[in-house]
Amino acid sequence: MSSLRSHSLLLCGAFLALPSLATAQVVINEIQYDDESTDDREFVELYNAGASAVDISGWTLGGFDQVGPNTTFTIPAATILAPGGFYVLGAATVPNVNQVVGISNIWENDQETIELRDTSSLLVDFVCYEVNKALFALPAYREGEGLWGNFQSNLYTTTIESSWSRLRDGYDTNDNGRDFAITNLTPGATNNRPNLLPYFENFDSYAVDAVLPNWGGSFKPPFAIDPTALSLQNPNPIPASPTGGNAMIMWDSVGGGNYSMLLSDPSDELIFEAYVYFDALPRPAGEFETWSLLLQGGSCSFHNHPDPTGSLGGAVPFTANGNTGIGWVYHVTSAGGTLFLIDHNNGGWGATAQSTPTILGQITVTTGLNDGWQRLRLQATKGLAEGYFGGTLGQFDGTRIAGSIDGKVGGLAIGYREFMVNNGATRPPTIDFMVLSTNAASVSRFGNATPTSTGTPAISADSFPFLGNPNFGVTASNVPANSAIAMVVGFLEMTPPLDLTLFGAQPGSALFVTADIAVTVLTNGAGQGNLPLALPSTPALAGAPLHFQGFAIDIAIPYPALPIAQTPALKCVLAN
Repeated sequence: MSSLRSHSLLLCGAFLALPSLATAQVVINEIQYDDESTDDREFVELYNAGASAVDISGWTLGGFDQVGPNTTFTIPAATILAPGGFYVLGAATVPNVNQVVGISNIWENDQETIELRDTSSLLVDFVCYEVNKALFALPAYREGEGLWGNFQSNLYTTTIESSWSRLRDGYDTNDNGRDFAITNLTPGATNNRPNLLPYFENFDSYAVDAVLPNWGGSFKPPFAIDPTALSLQNPNPIPASPTGGNAMIMWDSVGGGNYSMLLSDPSDELIFEAYVYFDALPRPAGEFETWSLLLQGGSCSFHNHPDPTGSLGGAVPFTANGNTGIGWVYHVTSAGGTLFLIDHNNGGWGATAQSTPTILGQITVTTGLNDGWQRLRLQATKGLAEGYFGGTLGQFDGTRIAGSIDGKVGGLAIGYREFMVNNGATRPPTIDFMVLSTNAASVSRFGNATPTSTGTPAISADSFPFLGNPNFGVTASNVPANSAIAMVVGFLEMTPPLDLTLFGAQPGSALFVTADIAVTVLTNGAGQGNLPLALPSTPALAGAPLHFQGFAIDIAIPYPALPIAQTPALKCVLAN
């Protein structure tokens, strides 16, 4: 958090008051509150994100759940946290521990808030975890959605364990679900990862059943397999991918769920592309498998089944998944396979969530029709996600789904969970010829909208502005239906914006882009107007920006001199 907070808490009276704000620079940076067996490796790491030292002597780290306050630990006198410094409270077995506060079960394994308070009991930072279990009836006490999913750290080897970690040291947007992800733990050391992008693997250089480098896992990391041969990590043979050779598989062969992440610095502009194997053979009645491939986010340790249709759990839909970011989600049930593109945002599911996932589209996957090895692509930036199923690597063909998102910083993660009697009949996520990169083709918005008589106009790109992309275009929405909207196209931003209130428009009206071209577009019955703009394959245009803004005439608004409503501006940077 970026501020000090004070609040009063009276659990017995079920009263909860929100804190007031003042400046702070120390955050809860990493948490491990549950490990297998005796829970003897738990810790909380503090980090000084500021430019000056902080005296944290006498500060307390404690928490509460629905029963009441739990154990509180006081930091000893003469404890100074240097800029960029770490302070670890935990068990003696934790590497780099500064203050031993217990032996085992130090923090609750679920439904808990951990609070950091200063000597005046002002709340400096807090993290709510496993919020899917409906701990907090007053959502405003959570930062965003809290940490929604379930967690457990497990020792696959003596060196691979996991924790909830901030994406980078001190990274704090006051939204726990987008600030933290499960990754390999680093108590007393930096959470920051090297930038591995562009990342490419065809997995052919690794031995069969070897652990893949640069990946972490909640129970097991990903492995290399020969997809055509049965092995310890490959439950059943399948055909080779279109590129042949080895592939990657991600699961826990013991059963249940698993989660893995690429150990690379996060980004808000990511492109994933690979061949992915789709087994659409209907499973036995009542049995199913689910997997997720996520950008700008992650999942919980167990990858609890994502259930966007509310059907997997029967009478009680599953709501504990905890996926964040944008992701392809695949279900294969007794009815066959379904692939969804979902904006998970910050992780909430079900009735107790502040915000729930948005299904951008879905594709039926059928045995013998479109299953087997398929090209799968997913690209996400701050405002747009676009996916392709099938088609050709690097091309804009196949089945396409796209939609606007509230994109955030994150990485690449994969989750899998099975509900199968026979593990040998499963098909965990199996991937070959994987490419993850960033790209200069970006989409962003700036400026403000002004309302019509019925709503607030919006503007979005239909696809990413890659040169040669036939699917590119711009759509204005939330404008008057069956009317017209002027789409202004400019090569430059208008600096400063042209104040249209000088001509009689409503307050806040402005032209944000140079009006090099203006095109009138008719809107449909849903209040949407589309300007298709297939982009040329001209390398010299790489890096050039295009700007768009829409203006709708609405005589029902009380500004007769210039009765217009506007969208924000949209900036699209072209790229090869």
